[in-house]
Amino acid sequence: MSLVANILQGASKVDLDVINRNIPSIRKDMDVLKKNVVEHVENVHVKYSRKSKLNNARLNELLRYQQTLEELKNKGELVLNTDLNNAEKELSNNMNELKVTAYKLQVLLRVQSILKLLDKFNDDLGRLHYVNCVHSIKALNGIFEDIPTDEYLEALYTLKGAVADKQNILIERLQTEFSDNIDLQHENSTTTLRIRKENEEMKNIISALGCYSECLEPLHCLARKLWEDIFIPIVNENLILEEKEDDMFASLVLCSQSKEKTNYSIVFNNLEIVLKFLTVNFTYNISESKTALEYIGGDFNDNLSELIVKNCLRDTMPSNVDELQRYNVIIDATEKLEKALLKSNIFTTQTASILEYVNNVDVLFIDKMCAGYSMKAKEIMKKDLHDITEVGVPYNRCDENFAQSSISKNVEELVNLCVELLEKAAVASPDCSVILLSNVLNICRHIALLYRNFTKLT
Repeated sequence: MSLVANILQGASKVDLDVINRNIPSIRKDMDVLKKNVVEHVENVHVKYSRKSKLNNARLNELLRYQQTLEELKNKGELVLNTDLNNAEKELSNNMNELKVTAYKLQVLLRVQSILKLLDKFNDDLGRLHYVNCVHSIKALNGIFEDIPTDEYLEALYTLKGAVADKQNILIERLQTEFSDNIDLQHENSTTTLRIRKENEEMKNIISALGCYSECLEPLHCLARKLWEDIFIPIVNENLILEEKEDDMFASLVLCSQSKEKTNYSIVFNNLEIVLKFLTVNFTYNISESKTALEYIGGDFNDNLSELIVKNCLRDTMPSNVDELQRYNVIIDATEKLEKALLKSNIFTTQTASILEYVNNVDVLFIDKMCAGYSMKAKEIMKKDLHDITEVGVPYNRCDENFAQSSISKNVEELVNLCVELLEKAAVASPDCSVILLSNVLNICRHIALLYRNFTKLT
């Protein structure tokens, strides 16, 4: 055997002795440590006999054992790779024991990490560092997810319950603090929105809500109240708005004068007052890329766009050419409102545009006009069918004109109505012409049906 081989074999024998001698001792020490950790958890999180304090000496001891186990593992692998056949069986058993002990050590280290994070959570909660509290809860839940359930110590179940309690405390604290900073009350015909003036506490609360999806209900609740108690009434009712302010709060008071809809200009003005109030007094970010108002607006912005169009802008559609020529005033007002909605982040570029609706005024005007013509055609068709008139010329075999015949006066009126629509279609834009022609076809179908029924009766 070469000198190098002799040296390696000698070193391996020494390592083997170290492993076989230390493994049983480490196993016993690990059992003692496990017992101490479990007792600590029981004392702090079950009996609540004293304030939780991280035992740094115990943590350092665990880390020392971790280093020792790693060294023994490396030595064992070296021995197994050498020619020590007589010692392989004993070494293999000890190496398996080494793996089991190392795994137990990892579980205990996780317990120590949980205890440390719980202490950090308590400190941060006392200092109102809510974002740090959220990060601690997430880290704690991540630790539990990494531990297989079949390897749980009894202490881990206890700690998991403690973490759930801390999580509930945090959620309740955030919800309470949020409500203390912004409040919306509706009573009889008056709605009052109160927002505490900009402060670091509210900034921390909003940031924590943004980090923790389980805590976002306060923002959704605020969105529902804004939609139901402010935006819907503004569009559908006649309201008077008043802003108030004291040392701590800015307030917006909405008083309903009647349930009847009001002029679009009043609706737009009131909406702009609300948007400005929110923009000035609720200037918080839920994340680096999203404001709190943008998040809230995401709950109802498309509904708000639809509400403004259906219950406000639709009433402004012109019914004659003179109104159509003056419609630019309404287009400009709508553009101003949409800019305010976008600036406040209640609307985003993905929200259905109210400006696009009014910019399509030509087609909408034709639609409205056609609706009037259709209504007029239905009224004509309801007249007495037996009211007859003569049309055409007396029969003449050489005359190419229509032969004289009797028709209902209703049909003559309907034909004249269709001619009027065709004349308008001839000078309208292509899109409007299509709508007008479609309206003529619908009226003609009713004329044909009316005439067919009339001839059957006669």
